[in-house]
Amino acid sequence: RKNPFSFLNISIAIALSSCVFAGNLYLKKFASIINKRTIILPTVINTELYPMEAKKFPDGKVVIGWIGTPPNAHKHLPEVFHVLEGLLGEYDFSVHLIGAGRYNPVFKGDIEFSKWTEKDEVTRLAKIDIGIMPMSDTPFTRGKCGLKILQYLASGIPVLAAPVAVNSQIITDGKSGFLAGSNVEWKDKLKILLSDRETYSKFSRNGIALVTEHYSLNSVVKTFISQLKNI
Repeated sequence: RKNPFSFLNISIAIALSSCVFAGNLYLKKFASIINKRTIILPTVINTELYPMEAKKFPDGKVVIGWIGTPPNAHKHLPEVFHVLEGLLGEYDFSVHLIGAGRYNPVFKGDIEFSKWTEKDEVTRLAKIDIGIMPMSDTPFTRGKCGLKILQYLASGIPVLAAPVAVNSQIITDGKSGFLAGSNVEWKDKLKILLSDRETYSKFSRNGIALVTEHYSLNSVVKTFISQLKNI
């Protein structure tokens, strides 16, 4: 069976389109080669579905959480668990994986698995105190548009993410979250989020403001409608 998402079919669709909306700069550069009328329209959050309230630094055990799919869990989480192993005994935390399927990491600490459902997604995210997004730098991951980060931010959850693709465009390191490109950075910045109440609160507040201003439905709807009218 032919793959409907093959490079050739996508290229033809882009060429025949009156306008192309790309989720990030990397995708725009690709599409613009074929169709000059390509505009960045970032992935956005329906803020009515999320708390959009700052979280308080947890008084008890901190929950480090991840949301995604089983293939991405297998690809991107092993190195993070290696880092987390080194923090056991020094900090009181547990891990919560949403949507990881049968992925079962070798981890000596407390860990919880939740099945992803659209109905329970926001409720499960609310249980997380620190949201992580590890990711290797590949042509495929460069096309990702940061939905996981935006979900964390809209839930008031401070974020620690790999500086890959759009992640570096969404997160300003040290202001709206942390970016970590090595195991040393992951460990050092996790330590801060696990202990520094001031940084934790700042990231929570700034993340909500960032989503509201740049990554909410309301922030992009005018651009979207304007382009449709031009067509």
